[in-house]
Amino acid sequence: MRAALSSDRGSRLIQQGARGELDMLYHPPAELARGQKRATDQVPWELLTRWLATGYEESFRVHVLRPAHAAARAVLGDRREAWDVTVAALDRALLSVAPLVASLSGGQLPRDPDDHVWRLLSRAEVGGEPLFCAVLRARIVPAARRLAREARQNRAQVTRAASNGSPVAFESDDGADETVLEQHAGPEELAERHELVDCVRAAVESLHGNVRRAQELCLQGLSQRQIARELHLSRSAVRTRLELASQQLATRLHDAYG
Repeated sequence: MRAALSSDRGSRLIQQGARGELDMLYHPPAELARGQKRATDQVPWELLTRWLATGYEESFRVHVLRPAHAAARAVLGDRREAWDVTVAALDRALLSVAPLVASLSGGQLPRDPDDHVWRLLSRAEVGGEPLFCAVLRARIVPAARRLAREARQNRAQVTRAASNGSPVAFESDDGADETVLEQHAGPEELAERHELVDCVRAAVESLHGNVRRAQELCLQGLSQRQIARELHLSRSAVRTRLELASQQLATRLHDAYG
């Protein structure tokens, strides 16, 4: 994963005090590193690092990592412990978002950052930030708060056990995936998730329609200039639809998470 960011850019970010954030990106959760999760669970991390390599490191740090770390640190107090929680929260957030992205791409996660679905999620903006950042933040911040509370409770159990001289057993979290997130998600969160899928799928379908229209015009024998004129109108329609979808998503995210 270290190859996902150039050494020069990585050095600059480290000099700016982002060492903990970069280390977190280079080292996914221990469960993934030990291979205890399904092999397919590593795909969202691969997708993230490829996306970061296209120039979105700063957006990711500002809009995703820092809010999640701040939420965890507000509960735990300790900065390093809060980063550990943020790593686990990012893992859960990626696993939660993965089915959404896959559903827009024929059931498979796009492997190429130039894939049309990936371009849509990366380049569409909500309030000046990439749509993918907004979606990830909506998942990672609540997960960070929940995991931080669990960590604080576990810490309290250890303290009590030590004072009583009794052992404490901890459950493994190796099975945390999108099914666990679905179990924890409330009706409103599930409804918002399905609305988001419909919202982005509508924009993707418009892009597909644009390609089909170009093929039809080509078969009709129109010149390149005529096709370009027709597609310009189509692109405008797609852009308007995508902007509307982004505004609707921004409103839902703001209402749900402030």
